[in-house]
Amino acid sequence: MSRSSNMLRLGLGLAAMVAMAACGDADGKLLLPINPPGGALMSRYVSLGNSITAGWQSGGLNDSTQRQSYAFLVAQQAGTRFAYPSFTKSFQATPTLTITTGCPPMLGNWASQKLTDSLVPTPSGCALRDASKATDILNNVAVPFAYASDLLVTGAAIKIPSAAVHTFILGGKAQVDRALMAEPTFVSLWIGNNETLSPATVGMIGGAPSLGAPPLVTGAEFTTAFNAAVDSLVRARPGLQGILIGAVKVANTPRFWAADSLVGAGAAARLTAIGTFTGKGPPAVVGCGSPGVTGWLVSTELIKAIRSGAFPANAIVCNPAAAPGGAGDIFVLDPTEQATLNAATDAYNTTISAKATQLGWAYLDPNPTLAASRTGAGAAIPAFPNFTSNTRDAATAPFGALFSLDGVHPSAAGQKIIANLVIAAINSKYTLLIPAVP
Repeated sequence: MSRSSNMLRLGLGLAAMVAMAACGDADGKLLLPINPPGGALMSRYVSLGNSITAGWQSGGLNDSTQRQSYAFLVAQQAGTRFAYPSFTKSFQATPTLTITTGCPPMLGNWASQKLTDSLVPTPSGCALRDASKATDILNNVAVPFAYASDLLVTGAAIKIPSAAVHTFILGGKAQVDRALMAEPTFVSLWIGNNETLSPATVGMIGGAPSLGAPPLVTGAEFTTAFNAAVDSLVRARPGLQGILIGAVKVANTPRFWAADSLVGAGAAARLTAIGTFTGKGPPAVVGCGSPGVTGWLVSTELIKAIRSGAFPANAIVCNPAAAPGGAGDIFVLDPTEQATLNAATDAYNTTISAKATQLGWAYLDPNPTLAASRTGAGAAIPAFPNFTSNTRDAATAPFGALFSLDGVHPSAAGQKIIANLVIAAINSKYTLLIPAVP
């Protein structure tokens, strides 16, 4: 998903499978099952998409999280080769302890906001693979920060440029071209999340260039870019099969929570928790929950900005006119903005579903599962983040067990759920018996 999260994880052990492209940089020699569950259909599976598909978690990426990606899990269950551009960066913390932090390093502790790099005395920066390995055949070509409009372009045309990541993964090629190098028989494509997440995270539908957030992508713009990319794949690979995954509505991710929860019953405890996290005491609540000002959503990035001092006031504002320090309504979404975002995602998913139907491919909408996880007494996705949490991959983690420490990218547990949804959709559409991830 998105660079804005910076300002703005495991599968069935098939007895006959000895290795799964451990480092991912080279093709590798694999001893696969004699009769792999994915059959000839998935003999050459390639995944395209953005940060979720790449395996991004907690604001960073490393080899371990890449192997926890739903795409890696699906390939493992299908018994097919799956090479990926391993993001490894290891440091010898002690004579007996090696720590792999990744590129960029992940957030290591929510309460302290320290990165994994900062947990040991190590130099900063990324350790990328040998540039010569950029010619290796890859099965996961997904790129963090990618938009649908990025799938066929390179260089300055990329919506949110990240030269190091694009060069490392794609080797100067567009994502579709990189995918075609593997001569895929089956592809998965999950794109369309950043188009709404980037502007939503900063609370600005029109975008905020200074915060690295482009404006909201219209349904028409998405349709043009998405269809061009998929059509290019199919044109180059007649008979290609696949699965298309729908975009996620921003309100289905725990990065966003109700401003109304800051007034009335339980509000004092929540405000105290926020104040503990920011170190600045409970924030003022301006307008939120007052008559005529209900239904707003707050982006967790606001709380982080208050902590860092990047936000001009210790306040959560739902009344721009009364915002202290000229804060305005940045990092919050009013009901009208939410409706605009939802309409855009609905338009994206209409396009994605229609293309799957046209091609006879499988389609998966992740929103019903995510929405269901946000409701009920034992909801897996908390209605309000646990801002004092020091845990991860547990029900008491800041954003619950299913999401990592950035509030939008799935944890290992969340990736497993997605993998099983994808496997079920593939089995149903193509009459396969790929086993679920246990």
